[in-house]
Amino acid sequence: HAARALRVKGGAFDVEVTPPLDLPRSGDAKRNVQLGTQMLAESLESMRAQLKESLANVRRWGEELEIKVHERTAELTLSNRRLAAVTAVATAANEVKDLRGMLERCLEAVLEQTRMESAAVRLLHGTDGQLVVAASRGSYRDFPCQDRAVTLGECPCGVVASRGVPLYLDAQARRGFRPPCRAPAAAALAVLPLRS
Repeated sequence: HAARALRVKGGAFDVEVTPPLDLPRSGDAKRNVQLGTQMLAESLESMRAQLKESLANVRRWGEELEIKVHERTAELTLSNRRLAAVTAVATAANEVKDLRGMLERCLEAVLEQTRMESAAVRLLHGTDGQLVVAASRGSYRDFPCQDRAVTLGECPCGVVASRGVPLYLDAQARRGFRPPCRAPAAAALAVLPLRS
């Protein structure tokens, strides 16, 4: 007599387990059922393990994808903020025709975009090689050096002007920077060189 296939329906899987043809055919029906049941159990356990592994892989891929989406979103947000800042400064620069007015309007745009508290532009005076404040905004009036000319290399502003390299100092880095800055002690400081 032919061996019968056992069918199990389980959600997304249909399983068919066929007992091996070499089961003893001699009258021990109970033994045949036990062997068939054992094979079915082993097959189901194997499927369960494979399904568990597949679900773990899908979960891991989902988590990795979520991290990548978060990282890319952060990159795009930063790029958009930078673009908005550049656009705001360019727009401000085109609104006013005199140099001082343009610089002040650009500083207002920079403060608005960066949420900084103060900003100033120092220009190199051609005859004596000193940096003088051409425009300032925000709480820069609280800086002790606001009305004072600075020589190249004298302070962070002078160092950046002489080297042409941007500088960022948080409160801790400012304490160790030489030559020291006379700006209020708690403030972080970003100094950017401008080229004409």
